[in-house]
Amino acid sequence: MKKLVAMLLCLAMVLGMTACGAKTEAPVEAPTLPSTYEELDQVQEGVEDVDFEDTTIQYKEHINIGVDAALTTLDPHATPGTPTADYTMMVYDRLINFNENTMEFEPELATEWTWVDNVTLELKLRQDVKFSDGSPFTAADVVFSFERMLGDTSISAKLTSMESVEAVDDYTVRFNLNAPNMDFLFSISYYCMCIVSKAACEADPENGYKVTTGAWIVEDFEPSNFYALTVNENYWGNVPVTKKITVRYIAEASARLIALQNGELDICLRVSEEEAVYAQEDPNVALTIFPTNTCIYFAFDTSEGPGADYNFRMALAHCLKKDDIILAAANGYGQIAVSNWGFRTYGYDDSFGDYPYDLELAKQYLEKTEYREINVIVRGSKTRDVNALTVVQEQARQIGITINIEGVENANLSEQTKYDNHAHEAVVFSYGWSTFGDDSRMPYTVSNANKAHVDDATITELIDKAVQEPDEAKRKEMYAQVQLINHENGYYLPLFYSVIFQAMHKDLQGAIWGSAVNDMTYVCVPIQ
Repeated sequence: MKKLVAMLLCLAMVLGMTACGAKTEAPVEAPTLPSTYEELDQVQEGVEDVDFEDTTIQYKEHINIGVDAALTTLDPHATPGTPTADYTMMVYDRLINFNENTMEFEPELATEWTWVDNVTLELKLRQDVKFSDGSPFTAADVVFSFERMLGDTSISAKLTSMESVEAVDDYTVRFNLNAPNMDFLFSISYYCMCIVSKAACEADPENGYKVTTGAWIVEDFEPSNFYALTVNENYWGNVPVTKKITVRYIAEASARLIALQNGELDICLRVSEEEAVYAQEDPNVALTIFPTNTCIYFAFDTSEGPGADYNFRMALAHCLKKDDIILAAANGYGQIAVSNWGFRTYGYDDSFGDYPYDLELAKQYLEKTEYREINVIVRGSKTRDVNALTVVQEQARQIGITINIEGVENANLSEQTKYDNHAHEAVVFSYGWSTFGDDSRMPYTVSNANKAHVDDATITELIDKAVQEPDEAKRKEMYAQVQLINHENGYYLPLFYSVIFQAMHKDLQGAIWGSAVNDMTYVCVPIQ
């Protein structure tokens, strides 16, 4: 397999000989970082498609997966999060799927969809689907499922624009919205928007949701420990060639990787950056790298103090060497961020280019402001963020800016950066963007996720208009304008996007890796 380049320089090598007097050895050649996301994708180990037609191939019957987050409930509508995503993508179906690689919507239980008008979405359903108990799937199950989701606080937040859902006939459903929302297709493609059986849930409210149209059926479950799945032989799509999957919660990254190397696991999800080098050295392990939609950024409190000074913000923007930040913060694994937008978020645009690294220009901006010092908070437990800020601190020092670093607990950081609490001057943090274009409402309009305290009327107006704009070209232009405004003003200084490592048996096939959600429905290992 293609080997990922290991990170061989430590933080001391990035900063060089500092005032602390730390000793450094002769540096080893640094990894060559991809300059674009297209290049980064090429580093990814491709997982081959499964040949369902070739009946001569034998496959391992039981696949074991180690995960870093525990599943606490089997109810797909109860608790959104990483463990739920891993589970629901195998066990349930949604109406449509969003493909991160093609950035297109794909049919699942719905075969086609049409916007009747700006507030009415109509979908045609598959007519060859049965639930795992043998009962037929119809539009009544879709109506029941979405009405059930509205009763759960976590899921209902994704459906605030839904006025009602109705069955036009047995295989047609119609969503009626309370206002135009061009992101509604993203909403119903969300991994928790699972369709459950109306009849089964009404007959058994506590366990009826376990009846599924998906490729896998739950056989056993121990909360916060493991769940075991058996293949649904009556699945309407391609029936998996693997017969059983067991997913185990193993908190420690090193323990998960050791279990993979010992043959106890076939997949080790979310390998740490520190462990990746050991995975790549093992000839029996394949390692996949996938860029995430999470942007690590430097955010000013733009309402007062040094962060409110445009020239101060620009001085810092032009003294950042992002390659060095990635090297120290993420072992060299990451992608330079030009826009603060999620790379796979609808409307992403970076056509304006990055701030050029120019110390003379940075000093010219600094001469126009009285500020020479800023206090920055960071999650003290997040090594990546602390290391990133330490490098920013050193780079800022070269132009005469002093950055005072304070590590705080996550809860304290959230409290100090609330929009109505001006208790920070700047913060280094990360934001995991969804694919929704309207997700920009969180960091760019008045909300507690708005770490920069941006209150820009033009941005708010653009975001409000964009979500209702049916013309795709116009909508993308509005989102591009939001990103340009941020770039020109430096409210957020994007640093880099994080990456995810997945390690697996060298012969494993069928996995679809994503920046936030993986689909392991068809994972298998051919027997040589």
